[in-house]
Amino acid sequence: MAAEIQVIDDFEYANAAEANAAWESMMGSPAAAIMAREAGGGKTALRFPCAFTQETERACYDRKGPLDLLRAGAIAFDFYVDDPAPISHCSLYFHAGEGWFSCSFGFTRGWQHVVLGKGAFGIEGNPVGWDQVDTVRISAWKGRDKDTFCALDNLTARTEDLAVIRGLAPEGEDRTARRSAEQIGGYLGKLGLPYGILTDKDVEGGALAGQKLAIVGYSPSLTPEAVAKIQEFVARGG
Repeated sequence: MAAEIQVIDDFEYANAAEANAAWESMMGSPAAAIMAREAGGGKTALRFPCAFTQETERACYDRKGPLDLLRAGAIAFDFYVDDPAPISHCSLYFHAGEGWFSCSFGFTRGWQHVVLGKGAFGIEGNPVGWDQVDTVRISAWKGRDKDTFCALDNLTARTEDLAVIRGLAPEGEDRTARRSAEQIGGYLGKLGLPYGILTDKDVEGGALAGQKLAIVGYSPSLTPEAVAKIQEFVARGG
């Protein structure tokens, strides 16, 4: 099993001005800076202040630019928190069309490596497909009135040989479909098998191309288009 790695941003910026040109501060957040990081495979990371003693709900930074993340099964990155106490939660977003794909993630003090299966992302608004992403957003949400800072490095999209299909179901069954994919992913994780999580919608768009194994846990509302793509996948040897 081997992953295909798509680098979204390696954060090797020459100076703060270059970093700010790439990552725009939003919602009144102070400008980002760069942070030395020799141990991360590069030399710098994006350092962004969380000015929570000011009147703000979150620290928020956007990176513009088109991305095709349809085939990716997971988003991976390194994340640093100086003092986690003032932060209630952190979230990563991808904007496409008229909405966002969003996912919150856990954190501790210092550096940590975070991997988010694409099927774990919720939907805000009415986004189009993952192949039409135009903005990446990182946010740290205020928990208390105390300043701190975070850093982001090595943001990548991973396409594994093994995919768990996260079913998209009507509201009454959606939680079961999500739980099923997470449970299967947990089993694979305990076995040490790297995997990605794709949705039924990803399958419709052709995201199984290049995969070797796909596990459909619970997809009660597969469309004829998704079924046809699964048949093509099996016919190719999947």
